Amino acid sequence: MHDLRHYFLVIWSFFRSFATRMREVQLIGVVLTAMMALALMTLLPPKVKEDRTANRSRWMMTAGLLLLGVQFLLQYLFGFREMGIVQAVMLNLMMLIPVSALLALSILNLQRQGQVGKTALWIGIPTWLVTMAIVAGGSQHLVWAEVAASGVFCMMQLFYAKHIVSELKRMKQVLNDYFDCNQDGLLRWMQVSIVTMTVIALTAPFCIFLPPQWLIVFVALVLGSISYMWFCFVRYVMTSAASHMREAEGSEKENHGPVPLIPDMQHIRQAVEQWTSRGCHLHNGIRRDVAAKEMGVPSRQLSAWVKASGYDSYSKWITALRIKEAKRLLSEHPDWSIEAIADQCGISRTHFYKVFKDETNQLPAEFLASLSGTAERIKRNKYISEQNRPE
Repeated sequence: MHDLRHYFLVIWSFFRSFATRMREVQLIGVVLTAMMALALMTLLPPKVKEDRTANRSRWMMTAGLLLLGVQFLLQYLFGFREMGIVQAVMLNLMMLIPVSALLALSILNLQRQGQVGKTALWIGIPTWLVTMAIVAGGSQHLVWAEVAASGVFCMMQLFYAKHIVSELKRMKQVLNDYFDCNQDGLLRWMQVSIVTMTVIALTAPFCIFLPPQWLIVFVALVLGSISYMWFCFVRYVMTSAASHMREAEGSEKENHGPVPLIPDMQHIRQAVEQWTSRGCHLHNGIRRDVAAKEMGVPSRQLSAWVKASGYDSYSKWITALRIKEAKRLLSEHPDWSIEAIADQCGISRTHFYKVFKDETNQLPAEFLASLSGTAERIKRNKYISEQNRPE
């Protein structure tokens, strides 16, 4: 027990000594933000630079990172923290508002394919002006003025968070109504990024007045969340994730039209039954447009029929059909491997257990056990019935 206590005291002493070295932490911030900005400017492949939306978001994020680096550099060179908390807070607010706005805009621009809107694009400017006016007008009570200014900063961040979350819901619906499996993972980084940025904005009025040994935690959260956003942004625009999103949204725009009439629904139902009877729904990676073409019906009408049948999206509907087939195969071929059943049903092997669990609230092994239990009960009841049959 004594050794454990001594160990924690050593760790705490090291943490306090490191946390008080704010100049070293500020220098780390300068180097890290400069490296991320430089990578965005020079290392991305030509296909990203040729994509107007991705390229615009790239420069928005680059500008935000450079401004954040300037903020750390000014703190490092002039020692505003050593001059006093008030001076450091004034600089932080002056720089963090445009930084936060630019980083949020880089995500929103991706989501809306470059159609951001004037309010979202320029709201950072009046926010900055109001914040600076509050600080300048509160010279007699600078601490309270900076708390009020931090509140204005929070309101701007909540504005961006609301719009980004709203766009995320729309994008998830578009993806899941086009692809044959859940695609939420493509967008999870956006959700994590905006949540952490909003948490930072909401806690900033309290954290900026913390002593150095605790302020280091807040700075680490800022640098960690921005590094995560940068890494995921680069991966998103460099991989097929962005092209998948554009493909789904392009199909949504092309197939936008009136909901089919009731007689059309009957025709679609017959086409769907013929299509599923041929086992076409068991082909992995079949998109809604391809399925509609094979059925001989318009894609938007297939989407409307799926929703009228009680499913949230095309992926939910086709997953339910595949799990139904998986349950049949497990019942008739309990000796088959899970990999073989997943392949037969058109479900990725790596996701089969999760998809099966989500749809049935059981793992495949639990489903098989329940089948064995049911068979035993039927057999036992049949035996009892035969024993009780009158001679």
